[in-house]
Amino acid sequence: MKLKYQFVFQPIGEIYMGVAVGESAKQFHGIMQLNEVGYHIVSLMTEEISREKIVDKLLEIYDTDRDSALTYVNDVIKYLEEQGVL
Repeated sequence: MKLKYQFVFQPIGEIYMGVAVGESAKQFHGIMQLNEVGYHIVSLMTEEISREKIVDKLLEIYDTDRDSALTYVNDVIKYLEEQGVL
């Protein structure tokens, strides 16, 4: 899976705010709001990547188990689908 649009994110406290840039800004008129883990997931999705590879990357970064990482990845993917960016 890969994001449909190109985003730029800016950390504001513990939240990452993302806005579409370039041609993407003409199609996506909103702001994405993510925490640090969600930001890491989204940053991996600028290229085509599988759900399992995202989980593997999270396990390299965070001290968590595979089931918890997969649950979180699924939650973020659901959010991105609801936002219309996947």
